[in-house]
Amino acid sequence: MLGNFYPADYCIVDLEFAITNQYKFPSLPDAQCMVFSDKFIMGGAHDEGVIMPVEAMLRTSFESDAHFVQYVTPKNMRVNKGMKEPLLFSFCAYDLDYSGHGERPTNDKFEYLQFHFGLIDNVPNIIYATRGGARAIYLIKPIASGDVFEAHAKVLGKKIAEPIHNGKSGYELDTAASDWTRMFRCPRVIRDDEAQYDYPVRYYHNKILDLLRFKIEIKKYRPISRSAERITNLELLRLLRDAADKMRQGSRNTVLYACFFRLWRRWPDDAEGLLPTFLEIARNKQMAEREVMNCFRSAERGAKNA
Repeated sequence: MLGNFYPADYCIVDLEFAITNQYKFPSLPDAQCMVFSDKFIMGGAHDEGVIMPVEAMLRTSFESDAHFVQYVTPKNMRVNKGMKEPLLFSFCAYDLDYSGHGERPTNDKFEYLQFHFGLIDNVPNIIYATRGGARAIYLIKPIASGDVFEAHAKVLGKKIAEPIHNGKSGYELDTAASDWTRMFRCPRVIRDDEAQYDYPVRYYHNKILDLLRFKIEIKKYRPISRSAERITNLELLRLLRDAADKMRQGSRNTVLYACFFRLWRRWPDDAEGLLPTFLEIARNKQMAEREVMNCFRSAERGAKNA
C-alpha cells in the first residue's frame, strides 16, 4: 500500500520505534546504514559512526547535522577508498536537485515528484524531500565490495535519471555523484543552528532489489586492422623528428596526439615498441613522462574507435 508519513504524524519513543500515532509506517527490511554527527568526520576515525537500520535513520530527530553513508563496517568508522576494511552495502541512495539549485521546491512540487516516481520502471522504496531537492533510497541484496556496488549503482542511477528528466518535474538526478564513500544528510537534523524536522517522506514498498542485475556497460573498442606493413627506417626517422619537434610548450598535447594517432593507425604493430623511444625524447625535452603516456594512450583509444 502506498502512503506518506510526515514528522507531525508520529512520535519516536526509542530506537524500537514505538509509534504513538495510529498511522503506522510499514516496517522496512533490516537494511542498515551508518550515521555520523556531521559531514566533517574524516576517514579512519574509529567509533565515530552509529550503525542503525535505515528506518531508524529516517525516523530519528537528530540533535546535530547528522549524515549517513551507504555502508556499514565493524569499526564504525568512515572509510576512504584504498582502506582495507570489510564493508557491507544493503541500500543505495540518490540525490535529486531541483531547478539546478536555482530555487527550492515546494510541497506541491514534491508531491508531483512522488507521483512521477511511482510510474517509472524502477520504483524506489522511499523518497524524502530535502531543502534543495529530494533523495531516493533503494533497498538491495547485500554487496560486500565498494567497487562492485558503485559500478552497478551507477547503472541504476542512469536508468532512473532519464525518466525523471523526461517527466519535467523540475527535479534532476545527479548521476555524477556516484562515489560509494560519499555522505548524505539525514532527513531530520539541526542545520544552520535550526531544527529541520518537517520534510515529508514517501514510502512505496519494501521489496529488495538485486542491484547486480543492472549490468555494467563495458565499452567495446573496434579492433585495429593489422597489416603486413611495418614502419621503414626513413619513416621512423621522420616520425621521431616530428614527435621531438612537437614536444614543446603550447598546444603540444594536441599536435603530439596527431603524431601518435598516425602511428597507431598506420603501424599499430610498431607502436608499443616505440614508446620507450618517445619517453626518452620527452626526458631530453623536459616533458613529463606521464603527459606523453596520457597522450600516447589517448591516441591508441582514438585509433581503435576511428
